Amino acid sequence: MKKIICLFLLLCVCMIGSAENNVPIGLKGGLKTGSSKNQSEQLQVLLSEHEIRVNFLDCFNNLTVEIENENGITVYNNTVNSCVTNSISINIQNFPLGWYKIKITDQNGGYVEGWFFIE
Repeated sequence: MKKIICLFLLLCVCMIGSAENNVPIGLKGGLKTGSSKNQSEQLQVLLSEHEIRVNFLDCFNNLTVEIENENGITVYNNTVNSCVTNSISINIQNFPLGWYKIKITDQNGGYVEGWFFIE
């Protein structure tokens, strides 16, 4: 029941935010590299109508950014050196309607992940 309520609230937030630019995607988990800063000071994942923007606010070396659809199929995968590149934009204009999970993994197996909905 809690899971259904959480998904409903997340859906409402995403639907309300779809008219706005740069809605933050909440992330859970933890990276094992980088500094001892809070997660919100290390990276940001922002959803807009046409793209997801991942801002790297700290140096992690290589991070893998992966997006899976609700069926667990990978629709995006890229490795980025966040010490060289401070942000990436992922075009989502052609993604079908539905739920997606974004997962960012560091070289030591740490990761953060969050869900978003495309309507």
